[in-house]
Amino acid sequence: MKQMNLLPLDTLFFRDSLPFDTNSESHELAGIFPPYPHTVVGAIRGHYARALGWNGSGAWEPSLYDKLGNRDDLGPLNFAGPFILRDKEVLVPLPLNLVGYTENDEFKIHTSLVPGKAVVTDIGTVRLPEFAIDPPKGKKLETSTRHWVLLKELLVWLKSGKRNELSSLVHSKNLWAKEPRVGLARENRMAKEGHLYSATHIRMAHNTGLVMLVHGLTDVIGKSNLLTLGGESRQAKLEMLRPEFSVDETTVSETFTPDTNKHLVLVALTPLHLSKSIIFDSSITIDDSDLSVISVCTDRLQRIGGWDSVKRQPEKQVSIYPAGTVMYLESKNINKQLPRFCKIGERTKFGYGFCALGTLERTEKK
Repeated sequence: MKQMNLLPLDTLFFRDSLPFDTNSESHELAGIFPPYPHTVVGAIRGHYARALGWNGSGAWEPSLYDKLGNRDDLGPLNFAGPFILRDKEVLVPLPLNLVGYTENDEFKIHTSLVPGKAVVTDIGTVRLPEFAIDPPKGKKLETSTRHWVLLKELLVWLKSGKRNELSSLVHSKNLWAKEPRVGLARENRMAKEGHLYSATHIRMAHNTGLVMLVHGLTDVIGKSNLLTLGGESRQAKLEMLRPEFSVDETTVSETFTPDTNKHLVLVALTPLHLSKSIIFDSSITIDDSDLSVISVCTDRLQRIGGWDSVKRQPEKQVSIYPAGTVMYLESKNINKQLPRFCKIGERTKFGYGFCALGTLERTEKK
């Protein structure tokens, strides 16, 4: 396993799946950040292919298949990420089963969402998440998609099950800033009608970048360690190292025995690309064990697409669950150890569906 650090040299820009052309209703593009796994994987593979002789246009030669795969087949490669890297510390999204309130510009975790009692809804009988502890008087509890937590603290939390282990919350504004840009097309030294647009770029904070874990890639980077990343051919410095953070060969292979007196939970560290929606009593397979899904804490689904550079056409859009999604699983009759880390769903070799497993204390309302 190798760790690939991507340190931006300028702003970065990553498009979302919304249409953005002269026929679009809006000429504003907010973009997304962090980028989706397949975007970063494509940049890394393209960089290595160029170092091995690819001219940067069309499909690459069959001689590269054994090293870099072909189109959607990654061959020997296997990725996880991207994660946020700050001062050699890896951060992941705050799990979406934790709720709190903002006080003096600080987000304070108050309690967690836990599986509620079974109720009948329009999608059948489900156990919707509910607060384990009622909100303080006058406070509105909510999840946060703007806060990040140290991966090493998240792992301690999943082992101990105690909420107060997550103390080092970092707001996204301390990791990157948004920079709006305005562009236009000119014709005869005049602005061309209908060709004014704006896009929001991302400028990462000092000593902050992206990191990917990868299996199967050689140390050869080529003559240049500068990689083209995202839209407008922005560049990042590429460093390939042995893992410096909490996920390495040792921890990836770590196992544990589920405690049936606690909740078994799965936290998505990267977005989940599943072939079907998660519903009550559906199941997921982890290490050949089928586990029933009791309840899910997540945000709105995200739509991803892409561009097929060979066929020169858009790729089919699909829905994914965001990183930070938490599943409560049924662990009865599990008589063997489970892995601390696992991959579930589709396109896992691209980095999707990289998850951590653990147990949390049962704190349902009495």
